[in-house]
Amino acid sequence: APARRNHTVPQALIGGTLMFALLELPVVGLGTLMVGLIFLAVFPSFAEAAARTLRIEPGPSVVTGFATMVAVPVAIVLLMITILGLPLAVLTAGAFVLVLVVAYGMGAVTLASAVSQRFRVGPAPGVGLPIHYAWRALCLLLGLAVLGLLRHLPMVGFLAWWGTTVVGLGAMTLEAWRRWRGPRFA
Repeated sequence: APARRNHTVPQALIGGTLMFALLELPVVGLGTLMVGLIFLAVFPSFAEAAARTLRIEPGPSVVTGFATMVAVPVAIVLLMITILGLPLAVLTAGAFVLVLVVAYGMGAVTLASAVSQRFRVGPAPGVGLPIHYAWRALCLLLGLAVLGLLRHLPMVGFLAWWGTTVVGLGAMTLEAWRRWRGPRFA
């Protein structure tokens, strides 16, 4: 008797791909867009300053982002070791995930605003973001769309996601550090 072929693997791959495509847009794409829009609305001056930091200081933003990406999970694990630190570790992990989403959005906004400044007529003001919220939101949408397309390319997709998140996290960390430190240390 001829051997029967098992067709469950290709069907599972097709089903998994369709499920991923149907869930990725609403969860990852729209979720990141919504968190980014809220962040831009609630913290507009911080968003502009972080984008400016990323444009002016890309090297320190990368180094700081990478260091933060490593240090925070290590701190969370160290907090989990103690019984008293466990609730703080859970809260910190949740906050860090939200910060990573915002960092990815910040990287996308900066990418799109840098591209939009290249096409602007006249001198660029040197600020990383347009002044009005609608333009910042459009930059976020365009940046996320470009990065969404890049994420589907083999190897390039992961590097685009990771690099955008790291540089956004670095710029946000540098700006938060500057604001916390205050003008007395400048």
